[in-house]
Amino acid sequence: MEVFRRCGWSEDDFQLAFNKVPLFMWLSEKKMTGTTDFLVHKMGRKPAAFGRARKVLLYSVEESNCPKERKCFLDWFVTKYEEDVPQLLHVFNGKGSLAELGL
Repeated sequence: MEVFRRCGWSEDDFQLAFNKVPLFMWLSEKKMTGTTDFLVHKMGRKPAAFGRARKVLLYSVEESNCPKERKCFLDWFVTKYEEDVPQLLHVFNGKGSLAELGL
């Protein structure tokens, strides 16, 4: 639990995530802190959001480690919504912030 607290999680965030996807408890400290760092510092997300979108912690988010997953992610979540949210690719590539999307 201490690792999750250091990553900015509250007790409620932890409980919500555990109730929905208990597998996230098997994450190593390195994976948890690395993923959290990427999502918070590079993607501009708040740690509390991971409790609601807990499966994201189970995926590899580093581009250099998994280009195939990156392409799938782009196809499913970015390219698919390009017409509705044209600045999404810009944000995904690190050239903008989620604030541009109103999140």
